[in-house]
Amino acid sequence: MRRKRFLKLYEYEAKNILTEYGLPVPKRALITDTNQIVEVAGKLKPPFAVKAQVLVAGRGKAGGILFADSTEAAEKTAKKLLKAHVKGISVKKVLIEEQHSIRKELYCGVMINRFSRSYVFIASAAGGMEIEEIAEKTPQAVLKVSIDPQQGFKVFEARQIARKLGYRGSNLVKLETIFKKLYQAGMDYDALLIEINPLAEIDEGCAHHTG
Repeated sequence: MRRKRFLKLYEYEAKNILTEYGLPVPKRALITDTNQIVEVAGKLKPPFAVKAQVLVAGRGKAGGILFADSTEAAEKTAKKLLKAHVKGISVKKVLIEEQHSIRKELYCGVMINRFSRSYVFIASAAGGMEIEEIAEKTPQAVLKVSIDPQQGFKVFEARQIARKLGYRGSNLVKLETIFKKLYQAGMDYDALLIEINPLAEIDEGCAHHTG
Protein backbone atom coordinates (compact mmCIF):
# COMPACT_ATOMS: atom_id res chain seq x y z
CA MET A 1 0.00 0.00 0.00
CA ARG A 2 1.46 3.36 -1.03
CA ARG A 3 1.72 5.88 1.78
CA LYS A 4 0.27 9.30 1.01
CA ARG A 5 2.54 12.30 1.19
CA PHE A 6 1.11 15.36 2.89
CA LEU A 7 2.52 18.57 1.49
CA LYS A 8 1.97 22.19 2.38
CA LEU A 9 2.18 24.42 -0.67
CA TYR A 10 3.87 27.77 -0.99
CA GLU A 11 1.50 30.62 -1.77
CA TYR A 12 2.76 30.94 -5.36
CA GLU A 13 2.20 27.20 -5.94
CA ALA A 14 -1.35 27.39 -4.60
CA LYS A 15 -2.12 30.42 -6.74
CA ASN A 16 -0.82 28.66 -9.83
CA ILE A 17 -3.26 25.84 -9.13
CA LEU A 18 -6.17 28.23 -8.59
CA THR A 19 -5.31 29.93 -11.88
CA GLU A 20 -5.52 26.57 -13.66
CA TYR A 21 -9.09 26.26 -12.40
CA GLY A 22 -10.08 29.69 -13.67
CA LEU A 23 -10.22 31.33 -10.26
CA PRO A 24 -9.49 35.08 -10.22
CA VAL A 25 -5.95 35.70 -8.98
CA PRO A 26 -3.97 38.97 -9.17
CA LYS A 27 -1.18 39.30 -11.72
CA ARG A 28 2.04 38.28 -10.07
CA ALA A 29 5.61 37.14 -10.56
CA LEU A 30 7.98 34.95 -8.58
CA ILE A 31 11.44 36.28 -7.81
CA THR A 32 14.35 34.03 -6.86
CA ASP A 33 17.22 36.32 -7.85
CA THR A 34 17.65 40.06 -7.29
CA ASN A 35 18.67 40.46 -10.94
CA GLN A 36 15.13 39.52 -11.98
CA ILE A 37 13.32 42.15 -9.96
CA VAL A 38 13.41 45.22 -12.23
CA GLU A 39 12.45 43.30 -15.37
CA VAL A 40 9.68 41.33 -13.72
CA ALA A 41 8.17 44.15 -11.65
CA GLY A 42 8.21 46.36 -14.74
CA LYS A 43 5.62 44.08 -16.33
CA LEU A 44 3.20 44.62 -13.44
CA LYS A 45 1.22 47.69 -12.39
CA PRO A 46 1.84 49.29 -8.99
CA PRO A 47 1.02 49.33 -6.16
CA PHE A 48 2.47 45.96 -5.17
CA ALA A 49 2.38 43.45 -2.36
CA VAL A 50 5.82 41.89 -1.89
CA LYS A 51 5.55 38.57 -0.09
CA ALA A 52 8.15 36.22 1.33
CA GLN A 53 7.47 32.63 0.29
CA VAL A 54 7.94 30.71 3.50
CA LEU A 55 5.90 27.88 4.98
CA VAL A 56 4.96 29.53 8.25
CA ALA A 57 1.75 30.93 9.68
CA GLY A 58 1.51 34.62 10.52
CA ARG A 59 4.25 35.74 8.14
CA GLY A 60 2.54 39.12 7.64
CA LYS A 61 2.80 40.01 11.33
CA ALA A 62 6.39 38.69 11.27
CA GLY A 63 7.40 41.14 8.52
CA GLY A 64 7.12 38.72 5.64
CA ILE A 65 4.57 40.77 3.66
CA LEU A 66 5.49 44.32 2.67
CA PHE A 67 4.05 46.89 0.26
CA ALA A 68 5.47 49.13 -2.44
CA ASP A 69 3.97 52.02 -4.42
CA SER A 70 6.40 51.89 -7.36
CA THR A 71 8.69 49.55 -9.27
CA GLU A 72 11.70 51.13 -7.61
CA ALA A 73 10.21 50.60 -4.14
CA ALA A 74 9.31 47.01 -5.06
CA GLU A 75 12.92 46.38 -6.05
CA LYS A 76 14.22 47.63 -2.71
CA THR A 77 11.59 45.72 -0.78
CA ALA A 78 12.18 42.45 -2.65
CA LYS A 79 15.94 42.73 -2.12
CA LYS A 80 15.31 43.31 1.58
CA LEU A 81 13.11 40.23 1.90
CA LEU A 82 15.51 38.01 -0.05
CA LYS A 83 18.11 38.72 2.61
CA ALA A 84 15.69 38.27 5.50
CA HIS A 85 14.53 35.48 7.80
CA VAL A 86 10.85 35.10 8.71
CA LYS A 87 10.32 33.24 11.96
CA GLY A 88 13.81 31.80 11.61
CA ILE A 89 13.35 30.63 8.02
CA SER A 90 15.58 32.08 5.29
CA VAL A 91 13.63 33.66 2.42
CA LYS A 92 14.65 32.15 -0.92
CA LYS A 93 11.66 33.24 -3.02
CA VAL A 94 9.55 36.39 -3.13
CA LEU A 95 6.18 36.88 -4.80
CA ILE A 96 5.41 40.32 -6.23
CA GLU A 97 1.77 40.89 -7.11
CA GLU A 98 -0.50 43.73 -8.08
CA GLN A 99 -2.69 45.22 -5.39
CA HIS A 100 -6.30 46.27 -5.85
CA SER A 101 -8.61 48.51 -3.89
CA ILE A 102 -10.61 46.17 -1.67
CA ARG A 103 -14.24 46.78 -0.79
CA LYS A 104 -14.74 43.67 1.31
CA GLU A 105 -12.82 40.59 2.43
CA LEU A 106 -14.32 37.11 2.70
CA TYR A 107 -13.05 33.71 3.74
CA CYS A 108 -13.84 30.43 2.00
CA GLY A 109 -12.33 27.00 2.30
CA VAL A 110 -12.90 23.28 2.06
CA MET A 111 -11.53 20.96 4.73
CA ILE A 112 -11.90 17.40 5.94
CA ASN A 113 -14.13 16.63 8.91
CA ARG A 114 -12.37 13.62 10.41
CA PHE A 115 -15.33 12.69 12.60
CA SER A 116 -17.85 12.42 9.76
CA ARG A 117 -15.20 11.39 7.21
CA SER A 118 -16.47 13.96 4.78
CA TYR A 119 -15.61 17.42 3.53
CA VAL A 120 -17.02 20.65 4.93
CA PHE A 121 -17.30 23.93 3.05
CA ILE A 122 -16.62 26.90 5.32
CA ALA A 123 -17.25 30.56 4.54
CA SER A 124 -17.28 33.83 6.42
CA ALA A 125 -17.81 37.50 5.70
CA ALA A 126 -14.87 38.19 8.05
CA GLY A 127 -11.92 37.42 5.80
CA GLY A 128 -8.29 38.30 6.43
CA MET A 129 -8.02 36.38 9.71
CA GLU A 130 -7.28 32.75 10.49
CA ILE A 131 -10.54 30.81 10.43
CA GLU A 132 -9.86 29.60 13.99
CA GLU A 133 -9.62 33.22 15.11
CA ILE A 134 -12.86 34.10 13.34
CA ALA A 135 -14.64 31.12 14.92
CA GLU A 136 -13.39 32.07 18.38
CA LYS A 137 -14.28 35.76 18.20
CA THR A 138 -17.48 35.61 16.17
CA PRO A 139 -18.65 31.99 15.78
CA GLN A 140 -21.96 33.17 14.32
CA ALA A 141 -20.04 34.64 11.37
CA VAL A 142 -18.78 31.22 10.23
CA LEU A 143 -20.98 29.27 7.82
CA LYS A 144 -20.44 25.52 7.53
CA VAL A 145 -22.00 23.13 5.03
CA SER A 146 -21.30 19.40 5.23
CA ILE A 147 -20.71 17.90 1.80
CA ASP A 148 -22.18 14.51 0.99
CA PRO A 149 -19.20 12.39 -0.21
CA GLN A 150 -21.41 10.64 -2.74
CA GLN A 151 -23.29 13.68 -4.04
CA GLY A 152 -20.48 16.23 -3.94
CA PHE A 153 -20.85 20.00 -3.50
CA LYS A 154 -24.13 21.02 -5.10
CA VAL A 155 -24.72 24.25 -7.03
CA PHE A 156 -27.65 25.16 -4.80
CA GLU A 157 -25.44 24.75 -1.72
CA ALA A 158 -22.85 27.13 -3.15
CA ARG A 159 -25.64 29.57 -4.03
CA GLN A 160 -27.13 29.42 -0.53
CA ILE A 161 -23.76 30.21 1.03
CA ALA A 162 -23.25 33.19 -1.27
CA ARG A 163 -26.76 34.42 -0.44
CA LYS A 164 -26.16 34.09 3.31
CA LEU A 165 -23.00 36.18 2.87
CA GLY A 166 -25.23 38.94 1.52
CA TYR A 167 -24.75 38.59 -2.24
CA ARG A 168 -27.38 38.88 -4.96
CA GLY A 169 -27.54 39.04 -8.73
CA SER A 170 -24.37 38.79 -10.82
CA ASN A 171 -22.08 38.94 -7.77
CA LEU A 172 -23.91 35.98 -6.26
CA VAL A 173 -23.32 34.00 -9.47
CA LYS A 174 -19.61 34.95 -9.46
CA LEU A 175 -19.21 33.87 -5.86
CA GLU A 176 -21.12 30.64 -6.42
CA THR A 177 -18.77 29.83 -9.33
CA ILE A 178 -15.68 30.57 -7.24
CA PHE A 179 -16.93 28.26 -4.48
CA LYS A 180 -17.56 25.43 -6.93
CA LYS A 181 -14.15 25.79 -8.59
CA LEU A 182 -12.38 25.90 -5.24
CA TYR A 183 -14.13 22.70 -4.20
CA GLN A 184 -13.21 21.00 -7.48
CA ALA A 185 -9.56 21.97 -7.10
CA GLY A 186 -9.53 20.56 -3.59
CA MET A 187 -11.06 17.27 -4.71
CA ASP A 188 -8.74 16.88 -7.70
CA TYR A 189 -5.67 17.42 -5.51
CA ASP A 190 -7.04 15.33 -2.62
CA ALA A 191 -6.46 18.29 -0.30
CA LEU A 192 -6.90 18.13 3.45
CA LEU A 193 -7.51 21.89 3.35
CA ILE A 194 -7.83 24.38 0.52
CA GLU A 195 -8.77 27.96 1.28
CA ILE A 196 -8.83 31.51 -0.05
CA ASN A 197 -8.16 34.04 2.66
CA PRO A 198 -9.03 36.68 1.98
CA LEU A 199 -11.24 36.43 -1.05
CA ALA A 200 -11.35 40.11 -1.87
CA GLU A 201 -14.26 41.94 -3.43
CA ILE A 202 -12.82 44.65 -5.67
CA ASP A 203 -14.38 47.08 -8.15
CA GLU A 204 -14.15 44.50 -10.96
CA GLY A 205 -15.76 41.76 -8.86
CA CYS A 206 -14.29 39.07 -6.60
CA ALA A 207 -10.61 38.23 -6.79
CA HIS A 208 -8.29 36.15 -4.73
CA HIS A 209 -6.18 39.02 -3.53
CA THR A 210 -3.90 38.11 -0.67
CA GLY A 211 -3.14 35.26 1.63
